[in-house]
Parts: sequence; C-alpha cells; structure tokens
Amino acid sequence: MTQMNFGEKWRRWIMGCLESSKSSILVNGSPTKEFVMSKGVRQCDPMAEFLFTLVMEGLHVMISSAVERGLFDRVKIPNSNINISHMFYADDALFLRDWSQRNIANLARILRFILVDGLSEIWELLLFKVQDICARDSYIDNSIQEN
Repeated sequence: MTQMNFGEKWRRWIMGCLESSKSSILVNGSPTKEFVMSKGVRQCDPMAEFLFTLVMEGLHVMISSAVERGLFDRVKIPNSNINISHMFYADDALFLRDWSQRNIANLARILRFILVDGLSEIWELLLFKVQDICARDSYIDNSIQEN
C-alpha cells in the first residue's frame, strides 16, 4: 500500500482491522475458544476482496510496465485496434500471448517478484495455476521451472 501512495494513517487502519480480528472454529457444532489470526484474512471477511484488489492492481502495474518496456508482448485482437496482455476476473489471472521462451521466462520473473514483495501466498497460487494450465506442454513447464 506504500507503493500505491496510501497514507500512513490509512495503512495503520487496515493493519489494525487485520490484527484485531479473532476467530473460533466449530468442533462437532461447538465453538472453540477465540484466537487471534496470525496470517491472512478470515474466510468471508469483507476486507478480503479489497485487499485482493490491491494485490491484483500491483500485478497489473508490473505486467503493464513489462509490456511498455518490451519484456512481455500483447495479443492483437483481429480486425480491431485492441491489444491485450492480461485480464483479471474475480480471483483469476489470464495472461495472453504467444508462449515463446522469452515471454514465459519474463512472466515467471514478474510473478517471482511477488515473493520479494512478501506476497508468497499469491505467488504460489499463480504459479500453481500457470503450471496447471501448462502441464500438457513440457516446453512451457520447463521454462517456468528454469526461471
């Protein structure tokens, strides 16, 4: 949120909301003692979508920057002036391009950058989805593993 120019006060409010939440688990229909969440957000937490949107906005900025610098290519839609490199819907990310060695390597580098930002859970999810989609093509799968 710092990189997106959210103020200090706003960031403290968000962290306060995340750190002050307590949860309990139903065991055989009876709730356990409440405990403080140490990582992540609770299921159905109204802030989850907001925080996910912030993360995906960061990924969008990274992909767009890579496209502008020529590191990741776009797909031109036939009979139009529209060029697309990626699309997000709900919790899915779709990366569009000819899957050359260069594009795969650069996409893997972009996604790996998320680890540096401390967003390892999102990285693991995205890498799993990329590998799942590419599992049938060993060329793509090997490129992801090497980078």
